[in-house]
Amino acid sequence: MKSFKRSALLLAIFLLVTTLLSGCGSKTVTPSASSSTSSPSTASTPEPLKPVKLTMMVGFANFEPIVKEIFATYKIDNPNVSLEILGSGSTDCNKTLQVMIATGSYPDISLISRGTGEQQYVTNDLLTDLTDRPVAKIMNDLNKKTHVISGKIYSVSTGVGIYGLIYNKDIFKNAGISNPPTTLTELKQVIATLKSKNIIPFMPQFKTDWAVGQFFQYGIDPILNENLALASDLAAGKAKMTDANSKILDVFQYIDLVRDNSGKNPFNFETFSNGVADFVKGNEAMSIQGDWLLPATITIDKTFTDKVGLIGIPWSDDATQNRLVVFYNDGYGMFKKSPNPIEATKFFDYFFNNANQDILAKGAGNASPMIGADNSFASKFVQDNFNTIQDPSKVYGDLEFGKLPATVTSAMNSSMQGYLAKGLTKAQALDQIQKAIDLGLANK
Repeated sequence: MKSFKRSALLLAIFLLVTTLLSGCGSKTVTPSASSSTSSPSTASTPEPLKPVKLTMMVGFANFEPIVKEIFATYKIDNPNVSLEILGSGSTDCNKTLQVMIATGSYPDISLISRGTGEQQYVTNDLLTDLTDRPVAKIMNDLNKKTHVISGKIYSVSTGVGIYGLIYNKDIFKNAGISNPPTTLTELKQVIATLKSKNIIPFMPQFKTDWAVGQFFQYGIDPILNENLALASDLAAGKAKMTDANSKILDVFQYIDLVRDNSGKNPFNFETFSNGVADFVKGNEAMSIQGDWLLPATITIDKTFTDKVGLIGIPWSDDATQNRLVVFYNDGYGMFKKSPNPIEATKFFDYFFNNANQDILAKGAGNASPMIGADNSFASKFVQDNFNTIQDPSKVYGDLEFGKLPATVTSAMNSSMQGYLAKGLTKAQALDQIQKAIDLGLANK
């Protein structure tokens, strides 16, 4: 009995002490239920991510579906991010971009004009340095070289461009022409044969200024590559295109043939696409163009790439100098004033990771400038010329006048249109281009 009473007494004392302690507000000893427990669902649910809208200036029309495909997989793990595509299929993406920049409206990621445009943006400290980004490790050497300014990489090419003379094999065969021309004299002979069969030799595209501007821009690359001192002097202002002994005049040897043998109304077609459609239909035998002509042909005739061949422009009677002109396309970069720099960098890294290289190569339809990319996805046309474009002894690189301002390109476009329309003489056309070079040098 004593034992029972003693236990009861101890219990009473314990309960009394506990009551007194709780009355002193010592909540850390016996926390309330509301502060010690919470709903499991509330504790494990993170705060909703803020929505982020990225903008990407795509430029290339055939790249829009590629961007959408890659972004769709990115969004699976980043549901709060959306993407607005700008400038897809724009005839002059650079002008659109210039307007945006002038108004302070920067895209997060954008196509950057290689050479002149890229140099301008770097000079104004607008582009993000990509040298230490993961993509730099998978760019091949020529891709890096194209976009290196003062030792740093500022954009990434997604394809390799090839420029030359594209010819319709079937038309040549039916006209009795067994081989494509390899010299200027042979080109004249081919033109004569085609005209005797009432076949228009060249695809008319004179109304599209950039297309005819390239007659000159890429046409002089063989001349400059054979005369690197001249190229250097032109870029430095030590020589002028208008000099009496300038070799630049040689480019008109083939341009004159194109001007005089592109049908009765070479300014008829409103757009470049219209001219391409006429070429695909077999209404002309040749086109001075780049491989970017080919994506536009697929919607008309999927087999057209099997019907054409590609050779260097036969501007000279020295066949060794009539090589393809190869260059790396405009590249994608990021602006420092991106509205969403963290998310833009994250998506940029994802876009150019190893896993997406085959998607980029397949979608672009041309040779990929990335290490390890599967170039079997490239068009047959590109594959047939792939070994050639990898051999420096068989091609010329695009020198781009030492990366002069974009005003020089604009001058090439307008002066060539004027010359082809017979509104300007050779001297006047060259004078317009030279003035643009002088202005660019003065403003450097």
